[in-house]
Amino acid sequence: MQIVDYFEHQVAGHTSGRAIWGGGESGRKGELKKYFGDVIMGVSRWLFVDGPVEENIMNTVEKSFGVSFLSDYKECVIKFNGGYPEPNKFDFDNGIQGVFNDLISFTNEDLNIQMFYNFNLDTFTRGIVPFARDPFGNLLCFDYRESKKEPQIIFYNHEESDFVLICNSFTELLGRMYSIEDEEG
Repeated sequence: MQIVDYFEHQVAGHTSGRAIWGGGESGRKGELKKYFGDVIMGVSRWLFVDGPVEENIMNTVEKSFGVSFLSDYKECVIKFNGGYPEPNKFDFDNGIQGVFNDLISFTNEDLNIQMFYNFNLDTFTRGIVPFARDPFGNLLCFDYRESKKEPQIIFYNHEESDFVLICNSFTELLGRMYSIEDEEG
């Protein structure tokens, strides 16, 4: 059993723990809305944003995890800290659909990125830095194990303690975002 808030339940509904609905061709190829501004890549808006992140907070988090976040992620978090992207569906490289529920906040007292510091200490997860969640408690993470300069984006299934490659960058992930309506329309 997992406890989720009302918004998460309304958005995700009951999907038996993993969404496996195909996905749009444009989403799989990362060809959705490739521009910045108010629309960041495939994301048209961010809901329930916690507020901006100051650079000193970002620097503290980077230092504690021993990593340097790439500018695309930093720019997104500075504006949309803790936010829920819309649209929020994406496809893994293997074709399975995933849901990007929310960015892990840098400032929320109840749940923030610093709370995942111990996750980075375990030998199994060392070099892995969570940055977002799906509605089922799984994590979207940067994988710094092979490259400190260009971390891949991976999915951590907390029930199976398993990693699955999503894509090669944060920008690519945002470019893959789509909604079911995009596919139907």
